[in-house]
Amino acid sequence: MPAIALLAAVTLAFAPAPSWHARSARARDPSPPCALAATVPLREAPCAFPHRTVAALPPTGIAIWAVDYGDSPNAAFRARRLPLRLAGTPLQHNFEGLACNCGFQQILARVRGHSLWVFVVYNRMRPLPAQEARAATEVARLALE
Repeated sequence: MPAIALLAAVTLAFAPAPSWHARSARARDPSPPCALAATVPLREAPCAFPHRTVAALPPTGIAIWAVDYGDSPNAAFRARRLPLRLAGTPLQHNFEGLACNCGFQQILARVRGHSLWVFVVYNRMRPLPAQEARAATEVARLALE
């Protein structure tokens, strides 16, 4: 059975929260399960990389994109449990494909046999402490069912 078919019953989603916009999608060939949340209205489908949503972020805005790659053999995905924690994740800059001076954080986590990539984008090189706390709270709302 193709890997995408095995993921068809999996849901990756952000729990509803005030002032966040979120969408999720189940796996459909060729896309794995994915979810998108942002502090602005979403401008893409959940499985599309959030280029337009990131471009619409105000300076204090945040976009979070999560993808379930199934049982990836990639060793970069470390064993973790939900809720995921953003604390201790390094702040990075200049992600290829983002047309902004954005800071971002990535979580590569293996949760219950699923390899999750969670990508958090801030519309500034160095997010404010309140921005980081807000992103961490939203990341912790990510559910895998």
